[in-house]
Amino acid sequence: MKPSSKAKLAVVASAFALSLGLSQQSIAHKAKTVTVHKHKAHHHHHLPKAHHKFTWNGLSYFVASGLFYRFVDDHYTVVATPHGARLKVLPGKAKVVVVNKKHYHIVNGHYYRYSKKHHDYVLVKQPHKHKHVKVVAHF
Repeated sequence: MKPSSKAKLAVVASAFALSLGLSQQSIAHKAKTVTVHKHKAHHHHHLPKAHHKFTWNGLSYFVASGLFYRFVDDHYTVVATPHGARLKVLPGKAKVVVVNKKHYHIVNGHYYRYSKKHHDYVLVKQPHKHKHVKVVAHF
C-alpha cells in the first residue's frame, strides 16, 4: 500500500524538524507565539499629506486618517489615542451628534467635545449610548 501525499508530507516535516534539533512540541510552541499587528507597520518615515500636528502635555502628536503618531527615533510611531488632548481645530471633516443631550464632533471615529471656556476641542472617549443619538450636522 502506497502512503498518501499527506503522510509523505508529515514524514518530511518531522524529519526536517528533527534535523534542526527541534521537537514537534517546540515547533507548536513557537507557532503559538507569533504576534499579528493590527496595522502593517507601526513605524513610518513619512506621514500622509493630510495630517494635523498638535501639542499635548508638552509632547508633539500628529493625527492622520484616524491614527495618532509621535516622532520617536527618526520615525513616526503609531500611539494610543491621547484622550484629554486639546486641539484648536478639528483634524478633518466632522459629524456632529447629540448623545444623552451632549454635543460631540466625530472625526475618523474619534469623539471631540467643544470647550467654550478654552475655545478648543477636547479628545474624549466614546460616550455610552444609553439614550437617543441624533446627527445634527456635517461639516
